[in-house]
Amino acid sequence: MKKLYCGGTFPFDYQNEGYLEQVSRDYRARILGSSNLLLQRSNSILLRSDLIYIGPFYFEAPEMLDTDIIRAERQMVENCSHAVFLLEDGCCPGTITELTYASLLKKEIAVFYIRKSDAEETESSLHNPCWYPILFSTIQNPHTHIFPCCSRETATEKILEYIHTI
Repeated sequence: MKKLYCGGTFPFDYQNEGYLEQVSRDYRARILGSSNLLLQRSNSILLRSDLIYIGPFYFEAPEMLDTDIIRAERQMVENCSHAVFLLEDGCCPGTITELTYASLLKKEIAVFYIRKSDAEETESSLHNPCWYPILFSTIQNPHTHIFPCCSRETATEKILEYIHTI
């Protein structure tokens, strides 16, 4: 059984008005086919007979500690066979840590990143503020594949297509 972990920032917060609409556009909710499935704490969700989604889930609660989230997601990365990451901007230390950890564990990794214009982020041909951890992953782990995208929407569509090939 293949186990899928899907990293990336959650572009919503449960404390903000209208966050349920934002949840429905998140690529993980689209993979799961339901915002409600993303918003529950679960061990896994069967996507097809040979593939299960193991996380992350957005289950923030007032009584949770930040270290609880880190421990839960670390274990999910350890348990996955495949990891997908969506990297848009540089403000994603958790996602970068998860990508680095998955790389060190030699997981099958697909990184979908939003490519900036040629005049932006010129330190790398990737033109993304996360170029360093992305390239580190490709150097560290031969099972890392990278996919440039022009927008979050395009990345979401490419991720959905990619999951059918796992």
